[in-house]
Amino acid sequence: MVSSCYTFYWDIRKDWGLFEGKHKLREELIYPNYVYVLAIIEDLILRSLWTLNISVGQLGPKWQATILTTILALMETFRRIVWNFFRLENEHLNNCDQYRVIRDISIRPMRSIEAAEQQIEEQSKGDQDHNHAE
Repeated sequence: MVSSCYTFYWDIRKDWGLFEGKHKLREELIYPNYVYVLAIIEDLILRSLWTLNISVGQLGPKWQATILTTILALMETFRRIVWNFFRLENEHLNNCDQYRVIRDISIRPMRSIEAAEQQIEEQSKGDQDHNHAE
């Protein structure tokens, strides 16, 4: 249980970057505040559910323990998916703050190869015409 508490703390403070400094959650947030609060509660509850596997799983019939283990494994998978969203968000914001990446990326369509080749041909024809005129 001590390990679960420590890893919960590590998730929130280190991996997600929350509750650092004078800000309630973090200086810069991408999602609304309530999303972070729900994620913190979800992480705490789902991180603690493994204790059910030990207590309830040992008392009941084998098939109930198997079902419980399956359900808890699925819930742990969900917890890790949610954890990844906030971990990636924190890493992205840290990279932007330290100027390792840019915050906004333009997704302007690139010219096709044919259009680029056509432009080169036109420029070379223009250069030839200019040379013949002299």
